[in-house]
Amino acid sequence: MKVITNSYKKIHNDKPLAVAIGNFDGVHLGHQALINKLLSFDDSYMKGIITFLPHTMQFFTKDKFQTIVTSKDKIELFKNYPIDILYQVEFNKEFASLSVDEMIIFLKQLNVKKIVIGQDWRFGQKGIGQPKDLEKDFDVYVVSDVYEDHKLVSSTLIKDLIINGDLDMARNLLNHPYEFSAEVIYGNQIGGKVLGFPTANLDYDNLVLPPKGVYLVKICHDDLVYFGMANIGYNPTVNYSHSKKLEVYIFDFDQMIYGEEVKIEFLKWVRPEKKFNSKEELILQLQKDENYIKKLSKTYKV
Repeated sequence: MKVITNSYKKIHNDKPLAVAIGNFDGVHLGHQALINKLLSFDDSYMKGIITFLPHTMQFFTKDKFQTIVTSKDKIELFKNYPIDILYQVEFNKEFASLSVDEMIIFLKQLNVKKIVIGQDWRFGQKGIGQPKDLEKDFDVYVVSDVYEDHKLVSSTLIKDLIINGDLDMARNLLNHPYEFSAEVIYGNQIGGKVLGFPTANLDYDNLVLPPKGVYLVKICHDDLVYFGMANIGYNPTVNYSHSKKLEVYIFDFDQMIYGEEVKIEFLKWVRPEKKFNSKEELILQLQKDENYIKKLSKTYKV
């Protein structure tokens, strides 16, 4: 799959192209229905995805809007399908201001012949463009919404599930693990020096997180997979943090990986975050957590 990230003015294509269009946050069951429809077209069409960088709502709401995955994670998820090309269109003020006709001109310049979209997809300035506005110039396929347990599968629903700790249902609706990549950043090294549990602090940026607490997680680094225990919260006992932190103690791992990227998969919630009466009490609990989580990890595949 070829990946092109650029301004809409600098994206060109000569071959007949069929595309699915959307933000694709999480690439969940609803998105997969669009992809499957795209892949059903015959080989006379190159198969492509058009998505936006950043997420359109992230552009309009800036740092207030949370996503399920990063753009890099999204690319990795798309690689699971025989897609020929991925266009990540820079979503900025100019692109957001395109009229319906200007958006159609952009798609025609890409040599788009077939378009696959969801029922709620809108385009053009202020989102006034609807699927019917495309039908004069393209073969348009509007894919029906996907429901699970009578609920519309959407990125919003999945984010709500994650926020409320229903990781199993979130995974079911994603149809793949709830995981994301994050950079290891410098912390205050209290975990290793004071508590005896050296942790990697992860920069989760605007990604949605499960509730505060301790979790069994998988960590992937340099194509190797490790189990570990993660904590989400504010460190109420030692070194209180005013901002929510995500840190992970990786089992059987002693590398210095500051500035590097890891992928974290949340497998199971273990306990809530708690303020202990002393550092010693916290250490004792962490030792119990480690023993329990290591036993629990044996029920999961690496």
